[in-house]
Amino acid sequence: MLRTGEGRGEQWQLDVAQAVRRLTGLSLWHSRVLATQVPALVLDGMPQQAATAAVLALRDAGAQAETGQRSGDA
Repeated sequence: MLRTGEGRGEQWQLDVAQAVRRLTGLSLWHSRVLATQVPALVLDGMPQQAATAAVLALRDAGAQAETGQRSGDA
């Protein structure tokens, strides 16, 4: 899950959008929309190790990110 970076500037949005783009393959425009309309589920159905790596990449870009299971998952 990706959370907002309220109060941060334009560069933060671009950094996070680029990280989302690298992880998802979305266009930069769609990645930026996803990064600003949060909380948002960025990736789903990934192995734990890959999810942890994705969270680290998002955090390195300045996002507040976390891994977790959706309710109903065992």
